[in-house]
Amino acid sequence: MRMHMRRFTRLTNGFSKKIEAHANAVALHFMYYNFVRIHATLRVTPAMAAGVTNRLWEIADIVALIEAKEAEKPTARSLQKEVKMARALVERLIGRRIERIQNSEPGYGIGIILSGNASFNANTEVTARLPEESTKQIESATITDGQLTMHLTGNGFVAISLDRDRFPDIVELYVYLDDDGYVVEN
Repeated sequence: MRMHMRRFTRLTNGFSKKIEAHANAVALHFMYYNFVRIHATLRVTPAMAAGVTNRLWEIADIVALIEAKEAEKPTARSLQKEVKMARALVERLIGRRIERIQNSEPGYGIGIILSGNASFNANTEVTARLPEESTKQIESATITDGQLTMHLTGNGFVAISLDRDRFPDIVELYVYLDDDGYVVEN
């Protein structure tokens, strides 16, 4: 491997500055070595000799695998935007009281009316366990990949699904409105 990869030799400009880049380069080398390069003694690739694949791969096949994997995960920029928006939403929810939860007009989701002229429209699935009438204040809120959960006083909660796989046709998962403006997940 050291003979094939400049990243393992000293005093070159091919070294890796980050461990992630180094790991990616090593993985790429092993993919090429095992699936693309025909070995003289085997007269096939090691992957073909081991029965892992029955065809000779090309570099384009490896590039297609990498592009497919990259398309699956959100980009760093979109992830940072989602985290920033989620934090802004959570900060605006804390301390508000849930006045009522109601069905909106068809096509407008479920409305959650909050104190202080704030409202929350969820266009996906909403699960709620509301405590006593007098204690519906939002103490904290968490946003995970699958849902937004508002934790209420008295062990109550309101959970809103953010699962795009279950709701692929919905443009806006939720819309939050208060005096400071909108927060929209779309």
